[in-house]
Amino acid sequence: MNRSEHEARIRRVMQWFGPARFGLFHHWGLFTGGGNTYAGPRNRPLAYSTIREFEAAAPEPAVFAKNIIATAMRVRARYITFTVVHSCDGWAVMYPTKVPGFLNIATRDYIGALVEEGARAGVKIILYVPGSMGHWDSAGGPWVGECLRSPEGYGAGLRALVQELVARHGTKIAGFWLDGLMWQLGDLPALIHRLLPDAVVAVNGHTRFNARDMDVSTTEFLSNRTEPPYNRPGGLIKPIEWVGCLPPRKDCNEDIPTCNDWWHGALPYTDGHAAECAYVQGLGNYQRDPLFWIREMLCSLGLRGQWNYTMGLGPMLDGTVPEEFKPMIGAMESFMSWAAESIFETTGGEGSGLLAGWCNDGAFCTVTVSLKDPTVHYIHVTEAPKNDCLRVQTNFRSVQSVEILRTGEAISFTQNGAVEITPKSWTEVAEHGAAVFRVILEPLVSRERQAR
Repeated sequence: MNRSEHEARIRRVMQWFGPARFGLFHHWGLFTGGGNTYAGPRNRPLAYSTIREFEAAAPEPAVFAKNIIATAMRVRARYITFTVVHSCDGWAVMYPTKVPGFLNIATRDYIGALVEEGARAGVKIILYVPGSMGHWDSAGGPWVGECLRSPEGYGAGLRALVQELVARHGTKIAGFWLDGLMWQLGDLPALIHRLLPDAVVAVNGHTRFNARDMDVSTTEFLSNRTEPPYNRPGGLIKPIEWVGCLPPRKDCNEDIPTCNDWWHGALPYTDGHAAECAYVQGLGNYQRDPLFWIREMLCSLGLRGQWNYTMGLGPMLDGTVPEEFKPMIGAMESFMSWAAESIFETTGGEGSGLLAGWCNDGAFCTVTVSLKDPTVHYIHVTEAPKNDCLRVQTNFRSVQSVEILRTGEAISFTQNGAVEITPKSWTEVAEHGAAVFRVILEPLVSRERQAR
């Protein structure tokens, strides 16, 4: 990727995706209510063996779409990534496609209903498609016709699917999320940009940005255990050899954990499975502690650069949230009602005026910086100091003011190589997932002005 391509990528990402920062990721289809994958030792059958059976159980597309969008609006997620077709889901296409080779095709237009409802509500819709072949010949298959069973045939079929979706919905599609990208589809991001110049193209696992015209890399897998347990960037310190991923760059990356193994009804993660795969983050954390994903989001957004955080949440068949995750949704709704200022239109704290990470006396914090006014920093304290005073190191920048974001209360502080803050209590950490401080720093002075 040369400099002009890099600059074009940054412009596309920063039109809306980068400033949006927070989204939801939904896997929904024939697996809903039954499991996660046909492949490997966790093999489970589809919950619905045919499209007819699936559609008999599912609500009308408009009902499903309204429920999906309602959840996003509750937690103020600004976009949704949604599976058009998934290789582990019987290759079932969730709208009545005319592309040859797909054998499981919905007769109702679930994708169209979601795109239209998203456009009405102002929630961007990114469409998930498999960027490579897989599982078409798994148990119960073959799941696709002969014309899609070779790399070249599948490549042609997926290009046709993308073109058909763009013809149906145009610029109401905000982007495409490609799950991997086989070399026969190396031209797909460029094709998407010819069709939709402003669309964001995310490629899962391509942290090298080695696919022409891709805009965003994604982090699904971690290479190491995390500390604190919600600190996903802390588990991204070396290459993940088995998927070929390098540690993500600081810009234009999307971190995508899942709280229920992608699909509603999947088997829960076990400690044994997690020991084999360090990237697994389930283990019931989100059910046991509704504030866990708030802290996880703050780490993904505040410890690197221009990263996004997108929670993988498999909805129920009617598009609503599974019962065990409703407390988590309620907690995020409450948090975002007052903390959204420190999330939207920000960038991560890496290289900023305040140093995120471990602080004094067991404290841990993340930092976000306003894109509109870089003097405005936000400290999110997710682990309170054992003593009352918090010390956050500064990058040789003077602090002008500190206030508690939730209440607007000004806080006295001292600065001596670090800014020292002592609020009346640290109960906000336990009650809301984080204590958030709005910190105003002195403006940066250019080298030219310093020289004068």
